[in-house]
Amino acid sequence: LRALRTPLNVEKGQNPVAALQAHADLRHVKLGHLLASEVLGNATLSADFDGRVSQGGVWGDIAARVLDVEFNGCEYKDIDVRGDVENKSFTGHIISKNAPLDVDIAGTANFNNQKPLFDFTVELKDADLHAMNINKRDSVSHLSLRANVYAMGSNVDNLNGRMVVNRGRYIYNTDTLASSIVELTAQSDENRRSLSLVSDFADATFTGPTSYVDLAKYLQEAMRKYLPGLADKDERYAGSDMGYSALSLKVKDIDPLLDAV
Repeated sequence: LRALRTPLNVEKGQNPVAALQAHADLRHVKLGHLLASEVLGNATLSADFDGRVSQGGVWGDIAARVLDVEFNGCEYKDIDVRGDVENKSFTGHIISKNAPLDVDIAGTANFNNQKPLFDFTVELKDADLHAMNINKRDSVSHLSLRANVYAMGSNVDNLNGRMVVNRGRYIYNTDTLASSIVELTAQSDENRRSLSLVSDFADATFTGPTSYVDLAKYLQEAMRKYLPGLADKDERYAGSDMGYSALSLKVKDIDPLLDAV
């Protein structure tokens, strides 16, 4: 770990500013132990920062390479992170070109305000879900897509934003599943949530005070119980002690999706 801090000339009355250059090499860091996470393993990385620091914060350029990191029992190598830092905001690219993950994420994550802002694009060329231990059932399980995400919120239940996925393609043992556009929109506040999904396979809307965590649990139970006999349209009560939550589902061409899952 090396750092060089050099004072810069400033006008009278302005905050002192110093140039800051730093380099760090971290090897075999036990991320799981440090972050109390069971899915994270060891990580080795190298990072450089070239910028300025003052009482008002820090800003500059960052370039880092994660030589290897373990996640969910899978090892990822040579992940590049390049971009600009302004206090608690990052704008740039995260790129992985090696199996099992070929992806380019470009955009901004801004934590400077009360509610964080996320605005980025994901170009997922290939994700080997079997090698990543996400789909252990199928030996062939590859996903590719392009996604645009814009969201603001401090937690999942006050999240507002939109995600549009296109050029989706999933290759599995016996066939290939393709989709045109999948659009997910969330509008939430402290007391009420609204979530809508539009896709080739089904359209769904959810409104009410029920938390998204409780809704996810409900959907898992409902799918296990009702999926074999789904009608063209289904409306159910998601359940909440705070009031009524409505879930509406319109099934379209769902057979290809059922074959894949």
